[in-house]
Amino acid sequence: MSELKDTDLQVESTKPTPEHAKPVDFKKKVELDPTKAGTIYEVSLNRKSFRSADEIPEVFLKQLLDTERLGKLKRHAITRKMFRNSPNRFPLIGKPTSAFLFLNLKGKFKLHYLLELEDFDRKEQLHAILKAFDEKTGRKNYLRESLLGGNSLFSGHLASITKKYRNESYGYVYYFDRFSGENPKLNLLERRTISVLHANGILPITTDGYPIFSPSQRSERL
Repeated sequence: MSELKDTDLQVESTKPTPEHAKPVDFKKKVELDPTKAGTIYEVSLNRKSFRSADEIPEVFLKQLLDTERLGKLKRHAITRKMFRNSPNRFPLIGKPTSAFLFLNLKGKFKLHYLLELEDFDRKEQLHAILKAFDEKTGRKNYLRESLLGGNSLFSGHLASITKKYRNESYGYVYYFDRFSGENPKLNLLERRTISVLHANGILPITTDGYPIFSPSQRSERL
């Protein structure tokens, strides 16, 4: 597998955007604020019914759990694309964007992401632009400590799973800046957060590309 470069893909305006370069799109989203980098959107995450590990797209999961050398390369490729918010040719996901996942003052899980403009000259971090929005509005959602233990703000990157690898249950991936390793240890708040993501069709992954299963899914896999 050759190394993927951020400049591998140059999309002409007259051509449809390829799957691996399409930005994130949620049907139920609220527009919050236009910025110089793009528009900030909010998605409310509901505590829906339990999702089995069997509902995670099998073909996608196999790519991340492969223990051979090729699996390691694929995990590296997906995390590199996620971390850099790159539209490169790696086929499992579309173009990622920076995001914050948090618990608001009413105890509801919210997801903020910035839909980056194609011509934005990225001279500052997109997370910094998101934080500036939070400070400007005076909400201070990004500074809260949770009663459930630990910081309730989860910095990361969000991407859509491309059509070939998604299913009706899962359509997105969330890369956590906080977690690494094959089986990260989670506190109560973190376990609850992971479960909510799964319930909303978002597959959480670590900084080294491993999927993070909910407590109930871990029990299934034993």
